[in-house]
Amino acid sequence: MWPLFDLRIRHRDVLLRCVREADLPHLCAVLPPDVGHDPRLALFDSQTMLENERRLLCMGYWKSLGTWDPASWILHLAVIVHDEIVGVQTVEGENFPALRTVDSASWLVPAARGRGIGVRMRTAALAFAFDCLGATAAISSATLANGASLGVSRRVGYVDNGLSRIVDTGGDVVTLQNLLLTADRWTSPPVTVTGFEQCRPWFGLQTPVTLRPPVPADVEILHEQQADPVARDRANVPSRSREEFEAHWRDRVLGDPAVLVRTVCVGSEVAGYVTAWWKEGRRSVGYWLGRPFWGRGIGGTAVRQFLELEPTRPLYADTDVDNLASRRLLERCGFRLTEVGHEDGVDYVVLMLA
Repeated sequence: MWPLFDLRIRHRDVLLRCVREADLPHLCAVLPPDVGHDPRLALFDSQTMLENERRLLCMGYWKSLGTWDPASWILHLAVIVHDEIVGVQTVEGENFPALRTVDSASWLVPAARGRGIGVRMRTAALAFAFDCLGATAAISSATLANGASLGVSRRVGYVDNGLSRIVDTGGDVVTLQNLLLTADRWTSPPVTVTGFEQCRPWFGLQTPVTLRPPVPADVEILHEQQADPVARDRANVPSRSREEFEAHWRDRVLGDPAVLVRTVCVGSEVAGYVTAWWKEGRRSVGYWLGRPFWGRGIGGTAVRQFLELEPTRPLYADTDVDNLASRRLLERCGFRLTEVGHEDGVDYVVLMLA
């Protein structure tokens, strides 16, 4: 009925899961007095400010469920440390299929502050947004007086993105610092996500990414993708003629029992491939993705699935020094930079998965 309740996002000692109705009494009881609300929302004169804040917390939760739309959604995640709910991390996607941008908000109980939990919960949320949802950017904002929130954002990689002004909950005009983090600058530390596949339709991601053994018809499609001059320029690799490409796949890929290769499929479409082979005593991995499938989180999903099939560690990957998108994808899959090389006029970086 509501698969989001089975979603789990874990980074180190922090677990994020969807807020449930049963959590509301606890969240209201521990809600700090310094948590602000949308100043456009009505306050009841019959309630104290804290009572109003608690009411608005519940209303926000109910509204997020009742108005959920794959195009525009608000996901409230309970922050759990050592089996105790210590706050809420919210991720929002407005017109997400088009903008591929997420916004975030959060709060922690005072006892959980100053312990790095804010950084870890934001990191977990961003890993989910970039690596699972295929977000291309994340935005955030805080008043200039909120140094803690601004510090968390900057620590995980956001950069300043201009100032704006709002009327705060007390009726005062204050200045907001806006911040931006783009996918090409995001390096994901180890974050574990479970229960996501059944949630894909809730985010408008209805076509799953799968791997399968190649079939002969794939080779023609893969050659067309490899012949794309934009893709070749990004990877900085020479083009092969159709005959050369087919011979390479016949003799050195499909014809070599030491090579593991899988076709990447998005639904029934061939999106590319991932492969592993031995080179000079090292097990290396590489991938190719057709340009129509860029920027949708498909490459990262495919590589992570492939790493479950390929048992060899350490595993190496190299990419052109200027191909930051590929390097970031590999780093989000756990690879780390080990060396910089130069061969045949090409500067490249080598990354390793231990």
